[in-house]
Amino acid sequence: GRLYLVNDAGAGQCIEVSTGKTIWTERIGAQTWSSVVLADGNLYSIDREGQCTVFKAAPKLEVIARNALGERTRASVVISSGEVLIRTYKHLWSIGE
Repeated sequence: GRLYLVNDAGAGQCIEVSTGKTIWTERIGAQTWSSVVLADGNLYSIDREGQCTVFKAAPKLEVIARNALGERTRASVVISSGEVLIRTYKHLWSIGE
């Protein structure tokens, strides 16, 4: 019943779908062109500077992690077979166990 998004300026929002009411608006990162991705109850957003922010899909913002890759990106995070895949300008990252 909630919609999560991060706009191009890096501001995240949680919106209640049934009413259209904004539940929260918070800074997630820097400028971003990526889509927010959901996996196992967590949302992933990566900004153009390569910082990936992981936060809970919940009515209150709870940041789980911020991980800086140190490389620019304009791609969305991809989750596949338990791996987190991130394409930057220089590399294709595969992060997993």
